[in-house]
Amino acid sequence: MVVMRLVGVVLLLVVAGCAAPPSAGPVSPSAATPSLSPALSPEPAVSDCGSFTLRQGEEMPEPPVTCFLDAHRAKRAARLERTAPSTEGNPVREEYVTDDSGLIAVTIDMSQDPYGGFRIDRKVCTEVAATATRSLAFEGCKLR
Repeated sequence: MVVMRLVGVVLLLVVAGCAAPPSAGPVSPSAATPSLSPALSPEPAVSDCGSFTLRQGEEMPEPPVTCFLDAHRAKRAARLERTAPSTEGNPVREEYVTDDSGLIAVTIDMSQDPYGGFRIDRKVCTEVAATATRSLAFEGCKLR
């Protein structure tokens, strides 16, 4: 049941992501505040911790990383998206979605990166922590 709910949230976010153009830059800090899902949705509200497009060597701001980590610890549904160039400069999009069970769906989209194999990797993880560079490190992961 929990996995089905997580799959439902991820599918909803994937469909919504296909309809919207990619972000041209960091979202304003006010966009990192929680937003509610449509009232007709049977899924719980998902906090949007933001979508960020970073340049080579640029780090994530601290507030969205904290937003996501706090939501995971509290077992609240939340989403965070990060797009950054690969070593060769190709865009790699990462999306993290946590739910009320504490599971985290991680999607790494390397479909525009020939050195990344033009692939999309998906896994479900149980633990997350911030690194010194404000990236997220995941543990207890299984490929989906």
